[in-house]
Amino acid sequence: DQFPGYPTGLRAVQLPDTGVASYFLTLFGRSDRVTACACERRGEVTLPQMLNLRNGRELDQQLNHPHGRLTGLLGNPDNQAVLETLYLTCLARPPSAAERALFLSELETDPRGVVFRDLFWALLTSKEFTFNH
Repeated sequence: DQFPGYPTGLRAVQLPDTGVASYFLTLFGRSDRVTACACERRGEVTLPQMLNLRNGRELDQQLNHPHGRLTGLLGNPDNQAVLETLYLTCLARPPSAAERALFLSELETDPRGVVFRDLFWALLTSKEFTFNH
């Protein structure tokens, strides 16, 4: 993300100022950083968060960013390796045999970039990701 007054590529956790305008950070429980206690951050999953992930522009922009993680992964021609990386990144586990087979069947009918973008979106908006990570 681009934060006004900060260099491109700066991660949200690196922001020294908690007042930087970001609807996304506020929506997902940005703390005021008044204390070192993790209790400052809200950890509950809310309906507005889920709607933003499913329909918001931020996630779509990240998935299609020319310098984003997915674009970098797609430089690897090994579909199995990219699939494994996405699952490990999002869910901290490899894909099951059934998930792997379903994904490979999708690759036979749709363009590679579209399939991987849809998979990445599906993983990031899954219940497993939302409630475990």
